[in-house]
Amino acid sequence: MKNGKKQAVVIVHGIGEQRPMETVREFVETVWAKDSSLKNSRFWSKPSEVSQSYEQRRLTTDYAEYADSSSNKKTSRVDFYEYYWAHKTVGTTFEHLKSWFLSLLFRSPINYPKTLLPIYYSVWGLIFLSIPLLIYLIWPTEGVTDDENTSTLGSLFSTLWPLVFPALTGAIITVCVAYLGDIARYVVSLPSNIRVRQDIRQGGIELLESIEKTGKYDRIILVGHSLGSIIAYDMLSQLWARHNKFKNEHGEPLPLCKDALDVLDEMEKLTGADLEGSQQVNQQANYRQLQGRLYRILKHDCERANSATGFKHKPWLISDFITLGSPLTYADFLMYQTKEQFEQRKADRQLPTSPPVKENAHFCYTESKKSFLHHSAVFAPVKWTNIYSPNSRLICGDIISGPVADVFNCPSDKKTGKSNILKPIVDIAVPCSTPGWFPNLLTHTNYWKWHSDYEDDSKVPAHIKALREALDLKMLN
Repeated sequence: MKNGKKQAVVIVHGIGEQRPMETVREFVETVWAKDSSLKNSRFWSKPSEVSQSYEQRRLTTDYAEYADSSSNKKTSRVDFYEYYWAHKTVGTTFEHLKSWFLSLLFRSPINYPKTLLPIYYSVWGLIFLSIPLLIYLIWPTEGVTDDENTSTLGSLFSTLWPLVFPALTGAIITVCVAYLGDIARYVVSLPSNIRVRQDIRQGGIELLESIEKTGKYDRIILVGHSLGSIIAYDMLSQLWARHNKFKNEHGEPLPLCKDALDVLDEMEKLTGADLEGSQQVNQQANYRQLQGRLYRILKHDCERANSATGFKHKPWLISDFITLGSPLTYADFLMYQTKEQFEQRKADRQLPTSPPVKENAHFCYTESKKSFLHHSAVFAPVKWTNIYSPNSRLICGDIISGPVADVFNCPSDKKTGKSNILKPIVDIAVPCSTPGWFPNLLTHTNYWKWHSDYEDDSKVPAHIKALREALDLKMLN
């Protein structure tokens, strides 16, 4: 960075009984320390001045050099933070999970995503098969002589059943609560979950605001994995709604400058264009370049206004949102009863889309002859990249993840009925396989997993290359 400031990467971990700093340490090893294109790619663990917990630290890098450069040009330094929220769901019980599970179980298969239908039918198949089996094995056999008694297997089962059933049931419930309980507590807005949802979101927003307040950073990248991608999406949405007018300490908002309005005009024209095939890809790249320009203009305007007036306008520092193994591909199914409800929330601007929902054909609105981006236009300056592992046969790939560009695209225009053609979100499908006997088995946690085979540059897999490229951390100092 020319101004000597650093970049910050904030990682929001996924489901399971995560331990603090586990996710971020492995992440940094893969995306930075193991990158052979860099020399001196060291990092250290330092106390975090922005985290609320002493369990949380920051991993900070040195100035790295490009391995193939003779000019000794150095990258900026990067600080990696983990937003740790798992402790906020401690105390989750089967009761929290049960209502959510039953609501999914008794939902019509018509409303299920195609990729989840095999699970739906498998669960109901097991239920129907287990009923006659249990009846056969447990039904009393009064009046039957010893010679005519049930089979040895049935007798053994009847004897062991009182011991095995509670243990087996308890084990299944324990595993389900540990891994699915977090989802049930967060995605379902029941009264018993409201405080947990509030605490998780508030903690994430406070972390991002604290990072910004240090004044040490020129750019922030927000990364969410698994359920963490839903949490990160909510953090991003709420944070933008708080700061989209870039107010100073006197509450005075900073209107959009002419350069910003010109960029927005180009972006709006692209979203209204009729595009096909390669045009779609080319215009997606053009649109994302414009997003980067808008991000830099907004940041520069805050800096310029602060220098001119002496009053501090809070800049917007988040340039990129990266989701890995994200269940946001099922957002309409997981968080709402019907797809219509989900589409309505997008149209109402409760759920930010990319591109943003327009107001009178614009991403911004005018107030006293001054223009401001509206409260749901966060994906005007923020680029969204979604990396997922396609699923097959349930256990191959990552069934939790999938594409999100269509899901979070702008809804159809109510007047014309036309859908937005351009899809600014980049969906990257990668296998996420690992060396071994079952390379494609359950790849949900493989997005940044390193293997000794990858030390050979030619064997670094596509998903790690895609993640490094999406982060784009090799900016010159």
